[in-house]
Amino acid sequence: MLRGRHFRNTPWPVNPGVITQRFSAPTGFVFTGRPAYGYYGAIGGVITVELEYELYDTGRTLVIRANPHLNTTASDTGSLVCTIPCAVRG
Repeated sequence: MLRGRHFRNTPWPVNPGVITQRFSAPTGFVFTGRPAYGYYGAIGGVITVELEYELYDTGRTLVIRANPHLNTTASDTGSLVCTIPCAVRG
């Protein structure tokens, strides 16, 4: 499992719209499942959003298309953590 954290030190909204992100698996690993964003400062607890994605090269390349917005509503405040499932390449 790979995780990346994005945060904004100010209360102003960040809303880039849908962007394309391309990831290459670390040597010896492949991507295995659905990536997700988690908003860890949301009122009422963590909110998880499954992302639109595509796998290429037998799981070695992952393309995510999503909007990594922060502070646009009460449900997307605090840190945004992107979780990407991966496994040892067999």
